Amino acid sequence: MAGLPNSAGSRVLADLVPAQDAAAVARLREAGAIILGKTNMHELVFGAPSANGPFGPVRNPAGPDRFAGGSSSGTAAAVACGAAPAGPGTDTGGSVRIPATLTGIAALRPTTGRYPGKGGHPAVPGDMRHGRRHGADRRRTGPPRRGAGCRSGPCRTAARP
Repeated sequence: MAGLPNSAGSRVLADLVPAQDAAAVARLREAGAIILGKTNMHELVFGAPSANGPFGPVRNPAGPDRFAGGSSSGTAAAVACGAAPAGPGTDTGGSVRIPATLTGIAALRPTTGRYPGKGGHPAVPGDMRHGRRHGADRRRTGPPRRGAGCRSGPCRTAARP
């Protein structure tokens, strides 16, 4: 999000502040969405436990002694506790689905290209960044949300052509 740190949960990137919104965020803003802020995540989007050393772990709203899952765990926790009705995340190997399952909400891993990934944070530069395997970009942007359907609201807005 423009004007806010995009640290990817790492102190190394703490000074990275994008000048413009990611494409999906821009579409949501254009449609009148209120962007609440940013959430914590597993450092550099790699890992399932959400054990973020620099900023602390993401706690599961169902029990603070439980972890909330992978790289989109902060978004899932915010939706699960009712702070937001939906939120963005990226999913290659379960980064949206695992936190949704652990926090008791629904998640969507959309078809590649359904939501614009432009402006999203790559975890590692070069060919080994999050979602890059054998030259194919498999990272998918999709929303954790309450309820299973995704035919209207933020899902449809972010996916428009």
